[in-house]
Amino acid sequence: MSRLRTELESQCTGLPAVVLEMCELLFHHIAALAQQIDDLDRQIRYRARKEAAVRRLMGIPGIGPICATALEALAPPP
Repeated sequence: MSRLRTELESQCTGLPAVVLEMCELLFHHIAALAQQIDDLDRQIRYRARKEAAVRRLMGIPGIGPICATALEALAPPP
């Protein structure tokens, strides 16, 4: 994202200040969302390590913590 910001600053110096301010707000919003995604991903990985059924599902090739947690949460019991 910093590369995008640098590109915007170097190429768009003729843009009105209000447009640049709006872009800056959007960059902050994107950064905040990225942080929330990282936090949620960390929580899912932590919880996945604690659940035996999720750990077993993660033993299947191609199934990671997110998919295994979703399967455990949404799939009906056999």
